[in-house]
Amino acid sequence: MLAIGIAFVSLALGVFNLLMLFAVLNRLKEHGARPPGSRRVTVLPAGTSVQVPGDGAKPTLVAFFAPGCPACERLLPVFIEVAARAAGAERVAMVIAAGLDPERYRVTLGNAGRLITGLLAVQYVGAFEVIAFPIVYALTPDGVVRWSARDSQSLTALSANEAAAATA
Repeated sequence: MLAIGIAFVSLALGVFNLLMLFAVLNRLKEHGARPPGSRRVTVLPAGTSVQVPGDGAKPTLVAFFAPGCPACERLLPVFIEVAARAAGAERVAMVIAAGLDPERYRVTLGNAGRLITGLLAVQYVGAFEVIAFPIVYALTPDGVVRWSARDSQSLTALSANEAAAATA
């Protein structure tokens, strides 16, 4: 008789746990939260105005990278090539959104632009609503998104199209 009672209590607790799980998931869904493992990649569309943080010259080419990110490692050499061709290093910014030592990125970027780290990097990530890395934005001088790229092929194509339009 005791075994039946224990089995019944175990079954009841299992059902209760399941009901609680469904209730929590439903509540999370109501508040826009995503369960672990789901991804939402947001890219600011062309025409979006961005309040670029900081003083001084506003960059017209901004790249976001994170140390240890394989996709960032693949995009980095292409970004460096595009940055080297961009008009004016003061108009190119590479944002490193992590607390790790950015020295490798500083050496790689060289004189092609400026490296943004620390609190200013956090402000940039917030201003551009970055939730996934890497991403590169081209902006007008007044901070309106012209285009964005998340991979080498699209960055190469978009920058080539822009260069061709500038010489036409």
